[in-house]
Amino acid sequence: MKAVRFFGHKDVRVINDMEKPVPKGDEVLLKIGGAGVCHSDLHIIDEGTVGDSVFTLGHENAGWIEEVGI
Repeated sequence: MKAVRFFGHKDVRVINDMEKPVPKGDEVLLKIGGAGVCHSDLHIIDEGTVGDSVFTLGHENAGWIEEVGI
């Protein structure tokens, strides 16, 4: 799985070998058809306002349900 990850102030990397998550309970796994970058993503990248935690950026996504939790 591919993801754009935030590693710190102005440090964003495309990671091509992320482990595919398995949904549990009422979670769903989406196959992303399109993703966008919004103002809040840019603010996080430019200002580093979330501290030192590494995480996947993006919340402006669209796609299809690929798998549902059990």
